[in-house]
Amino acid sequence: HTPDNSFLGFVSEEAVKQEAREEELEADTYRKDRIAVVYGKQDYMWQGKSDYVEVISEVLETHATVYQTPGRASNLPGFIRNHGLLTQERFLRLLRRAKVFVGLGFPYEGPAPIEAIALGCVFLQPRFDPPHSSDNNNFYKGKPTTRQISSQHPYAETFMGKPHVWTVDVTNKTDVREAVRAILQDEVVIRKQALKLYLDVYRHTPSIL
Repeated sequence: HTPDNSFLGFVSEEAVKQEAREEELEADTYRKDRIAVVYGKQDYMWQGKSDYVEVISEVLETHATVYQTPGRASNLPGFIRNHGLLTQERFLRLLRRAKVFVGLGFPYEGPAPIEAIALGCVFLQPRFDPPHSSDNNNFYKGKPTTRQISSQHPYAETFMGKPHVWTVDVTNKTDVREAVRAILQDEVVIRKQALKLYLDVYRHTPSIL
């Protein structure tokens, strides 16, 4: 770690290797199913986000990978198709089918959005206003950092950005609808660019191993 925990390191090598092999075999094929996958494997991550996800579900079949305790009723909205916890292989297979990977605001700065972008998804994430920090957020409170987190994945927002990453006010349904509409209009271009973007970033990132 750096003194303020500002270093971000992650590896998604297997995902990009597999996608590169598929691109070599199917260079002209960029079709995906009309689905979105929500990034949030535990119930508490969905609290207060039903209206946001419902807007997305108006135009995209919406899938989740939330763990459900056996015998316990699901708290997820009825329009969600939940697969439960998946192996990494099955999860990546689901991402290859999806057009949009939907962030709920937590976890922060994980590798899954980068994997999703590499596999041709667009990452749709919440904007934080005011930014999250050790002053106003329990996750960062007490940690040695002075960072101001403007979104769920500020790295992706800053260094990738549109059309691969869209950051929206999740309380504004119009903002969300317009972002999803724009994503669907540009999907072919996005998928063609995504692997090249990921490979460029990956090749120019020094190994941390």
